[in-house]
Amino acid sequence: MTGIYQVKGLDAMDSRIVTLNLPIVADNNLSLIDLARRAVGRTNLYNICPSIPFERLVQNRGVGGIMYPMLIPCLPKWGETAKKVAQRIAASGFILGDIAELAQLAAKYPDEIRKFAAVFALDHGSRWKNADGDICVSYVNIDGSRKRFSTYRLDRLFDEEDCVLVFRQVGHRFLALPPAVPCENNPCIKAPA
Repeated sequence: MTGIYQVKGLDAMDSRIVTLNLPIVADNNLSLIDLARRAVGRTNLYNICPSIPFERLVQNRGVGGIMYPMLIPCLPKWGETAKKVAQRIAASGFILGDIAELAQLAAKYPDEIRKFAAVFALDHGSRWKNADGDICVSYVNIDGSRKRFSTYRLDRLFDEEDCVLVFRQVGHRFLALPPAVPCENNPCIKAPA
């Protein structure tokens, strides 16, 4: 279940609505391209943009565990580029999500993604230069049954219906799962001999 609350401090002029309580068990065993494939599903594999350099992007791999991402609508100021929106959100104390976290969110919560025109991963490790020298990032878009993993230039304008994947604090990125404790009541977990 998701919750919505007002976040003050992103902008002196307004407050933002943030979607939260989206726990995801982090899957650090899959490559970025495999995470993207899982996010769009078998019938949408052709909707993964071939210009995304999955093999070169950084994946923030923790020890595994549970992530608690949030979605912040961009609500850009007039003429504000994607880069400026990212800087403003980061300056407000949020940690920008990466491409792997975006793929895992899209796979687990497609209905949350559908609420927005596009959801962006703006973390520095998820940026690259295209053949024209433009800095690009990835976004996920779900329209009906069509799921897309595509690219966007940071020098372009964001739309009010766009959203950014963020974390409130570093600890929300990966909270380690407690180790399994062997006990006589659980036959699946054996005590070491």
